[in-house]
Amino acid sequence: MASWAENSSKPLVSIICTTYNHGHFIEDAIKGFLRQQTSFSFEIWIHDDASIDCTQKIIREYKSRYPNIIKCILQSDNQYSKGNLPVLILSEKTSGKYWAMCEGDDYWINPRKLEMQIDLLEANPLINMSIHPAEQINFVTNEKKIIGRYREGSGLVPVSDVLVKKHGQIPFASTLIRYKALKRYFDFRKDNTYLKVGDIYLHFWGGEPNGICYLDNVCSVYRIFVPGSWTQNNASSQKLALCNRVARVRSYQTINKMTKGRYGEQIRGVNYKRIKSIACSRSIGISERVQLVCRNWEGLSLINKVSCIFWSLLPRLFLNLRNSIKIKNKL
Repeated sequence: MASWAENSSKPLVSIICTTYNHGHFIEDAIKGFLRQQTSFSFEIWIHDDASIDCTQKIIREYKSRYPNIIKCILQSDNQYSKGNLPVLILSEKTSGKYWAMCEGDDYWINPRKLEMQIDLLEANPLINMSIHPAEQINFVTNEKKIIGRYREGSGLVPVSDVLVKKHGQIPFASTLIRYKALKRYFDFRKDNTYLKVGDIYLHFWGGEPNGICYLDNVCSVYRIFVPGSWTQNNASSQKLALCNRVARVRSYQTINKMTKGRYGEQIRGVNYKRIKSIACSRSIGISERVQLVCRNWEGLSLINKVSCIFWSLLPRLFLNLRNSIKIKNKL
């Protein structure tokens, strides 16, 4: 392993944890960080975005017990609502060569997680990111399953697989990335402020162009449908889900331009599915559906454009057909 810790007073890894009203969960996250068994030094940076529950109290307690490892930014005003991303705020504070990511309602379960991922990246200097699968727990039903299994055995995952989410969501808490590779992601988020979620873009820009090192070991837990979380908000609001789909379409069009069409085939396929889902949405009227489809179909083939218009108009076609049958029956 490269000896960053031997040649620098800085920690090799900065653990990045963002929290908001995670009082019931944040202790699991912090304990998972502190349990890490490593041959290098690390620091823990926690950003709390003005929680109104007990999150900040718990963070202060752990910081007082581990003042040399735990550092924190405890906001009094919510920064995300002002357009300020917590990860960008933290980027000005950290010292590590690598960032290891985990939100406050998730946690790590393998004490060798960091050591194993660092070994992979130090052995592969042209690769900037490492990921692993996670156990997903439904907060409402307690249903459990493994997500993010991107191949059999540890090895390299092509960035095209990440872009199309070939094997589903990559767990955010599995992410370990070279800090120098974060600039393109930060620039992308700054230039596309309409985006509400950033995991897929972090993983794409972290993996582009040479791929991602995959560790075939379940090392974290990902909670879904936690009150106030993105999964819970997105599931409870059809309009919010629709806005997120439109944002994803626009962002992939931007990625296509920025990468000069290197992933054009994959992007066209993904965007066709998303635009078709917009066309089939029941949360808005037919005319608005057609307008959204036409405004966002850049890059689609003529056949796919016609298909999306057809799906947008299908309810009206059925209604006209039903009315025609009723009129015919009356005659």
